[in-house]
Amino acid sequence: MMHSNPTSPLYLLFRSTPTPSQQEPGDDTTKAIKRALSDNDIQTIFFVNLITDHDDKSIVSNLNASHCYLTTEVEREIYDRVQRNDLPSDTSLSAGFERGASRVEVLGDLLRKVSWVFVKCELPFQEKQLPSDKTYHQTKACLYQEIRKHLMASSLSHGIYTRLESVAKTIAEMIVLSGDSSPQRKRFGVLVTSPGDRGPLSPRVLRYNQFEFDPVGLYLRSSLYVAQFVEDNFKGVRKGSTMDPRGFELVQGLTDQRSIDVYLPCPYVSNLWRACD
Repeated sequence: MMHSNPTSPLYLLFRSTPTPSQQEPGDDTTKAIKRALSDNDIQTIFFVNLITDHDDKSIVSNLNASHCYLTTEVEREIYDRVQRNDLPSDTSLSAGFERGASRVEVLGDLLRKVSWVFVKCELPFQEKQLPSDKTYHQTKACLYQEIRKHLMASSLSHGIYTRLESVAKTIAEMIVLSGDSSPQRKRFGVLVTSPGDRGPLSPRVLRYNQFEFDPVGLYLRSSLYVAQFVEDNFKGVRKGSTMDPRGFELVQGLTDQRSIDVYLPCPYVSNLWRACD
């Protein structure tokens, strides 16, 4: 999670005016976040935050809050689906992967719908079948190389390569380690946030990669879309937030678990738009 001012209370990322009923710890939003924390499902969403020492603190603060907002909306939807029995409620590995796949899908839908994300381009799912005659380690290596290739498509600098490579390795390992114990589709999402092509003060670029693995046919499917963070639009959403401080602290803790900070050299020029050329 990106940190703009370590001396500020965490809850100040959202300016809230909760009513007494919204402060009750048993409301559905708080229940959803607590459920996600207690289930401790395998991680399927990764927020990769590319930041510099010259970033405007208000931008970083709003990006922090936007990730927390997305996490909240994702978990509320997952909680609702579990309550409707559209998703399993048990804590098995298979159930965790099923909920995790839904999280990735819901996040993708949210990024298309929220008023503060402007999608510039979208590449639909591409499919590649992995060889069926490979060993455990060879399959993991094939997965890693394919995932890495898509994450590196933006021609980022070496320091960023290293962190994205670790994400690719983590995803590949989680897929092969689960083996036959989890026959469901396995889906992962990586949201990379970067300064734009005009330096730290330019609008932030969002790049969302989705990876879906079909363990039956050994297919790896990947998709991408690139968007711009419209900060002024998000400020209005943030100002009108009714999340109480205790609820926000919970969701920030969950978002932190899914976040990786990468500190960039400055000056830094983003190449994340290249996928749209």
